[in-house]
Amino acid sequence: MGRSVKQALIDNEGFGSERIEVIPNGIDVERFQPSETDRQSVRAELGIEPDDYLVLMVARLDPIKDHITALKAVAAACNQVPSIKLILVGDGPERQRIESTIHELQLESRVHLLGTRHDVPRLLTAADTLLLTSLSEGIPLTVIEAMATRIPIIGTNVGSMADVLTEDVGRLAQAQDHLKLSEYLIQLAQSESLRQTLGIAGRQRAAAEFSETGMADRYAHLFKNVLGLNNQMQETNATPLTRLTNASS
Repeated sequence: MGRSVKQALIDNEGFGSERIEVIPNGIDVERFQPSETDRQSVRAELGIEPDDYLVLMVARLDPIKDHITALKAVAAACNQVPSIKLILVGDGPERQRIESTIHELQLESRVHLLGTRHDVPRLLTAADTLLLTSLSEGIPLTVIEAMATRIPIIGTNVGSMADVLTEDVGRLAQAQDHLKLSEYLIQLAQSESLRQTLGIAGRQRAAAEFSETGMADRYAHLFKNVLGLNNQMQETNATPLTRLTNASS
């Protein structure tokens, strides 16, 4: 859960702010490691050249993920980044519309739809950038996984994305702003050093803020506080009865 969800509970459900604790999802950070061997083998399997600028998008093919904006952003970046390639991982009801848009934008040689995959950690090692163009999001695990793999992220500033993607980790644009997203794609494509800097910062942030261990520690702390509060309430409620019993004996 992110801060946007907390605010929605306050605004729409009437919860007091003090009653809500935000604990972000965590991942096994050590499972996601950059690997030059995997990078080369995945690119070879997918027909991606070593020097291609590979953008990866992992999201179900659903209107809320707005793949059309992603395709427009890639199309707009082509002139300045002729080596750009986009890999779409996921499946869903938008597949036909996405395929039609790929044809309309003449992106057949640049965009590959892989469908459902169960090797996302391995695919991430082959990417230069993760792209997410959603119209609404919580805290997507794929973003944290990319950070752990030292992959910079370009996303849309919706939901709790800003809680995760600070300026030193990635770039955020407004939803459906394909030109700004394209600008960021070009910026990262043209600067390997910037990608490396963002990637290192992302790995550090994932380990510090979004690790599985950290999440478990936060839950344990929360449970201890709740149990402590309940014990205090029970002791407080029991005091008058104890006094009455003692006075009667």
